[in-house]
Amino acid sequence: MSLGGKLPNASRSGTLDVKYSLEPILSAIGMSLWQKFLNLRPRTRMLIGLGIIGYSGMGILISNGAEKRFGFVANEEEKDRLRRIIPKIRTIDRDEK
Repeated sequence: MSLGGKLPNASRSGTLDVKYSLEPILSAIGMSLWQKFLNLRPRTRMLIGLGIIGYSGMGILISNGAEKRFGFVANEEEKDRLRRIIPKIRTIDRDEK
């Protein structure tokens, strides 16, 4: 089994200079997650995508229901306070030359 790097060299001072390169090892086993995803069959990628979309949709539905159930719904006073804090955008027309 090769470690894919330099072998230890004896330096002039008599100590071993150990420099191993892990790049060949990592390039063989270290594919990125995106590359692994792209190596899947198209049907499998589609099912994974639909699963993520479904999981996200269920999370939104459950979180909205939980907000109502536990009383985290904003009242009118809080909504008004939020409207005052939000910056307002004003457009300015330039004079045409």
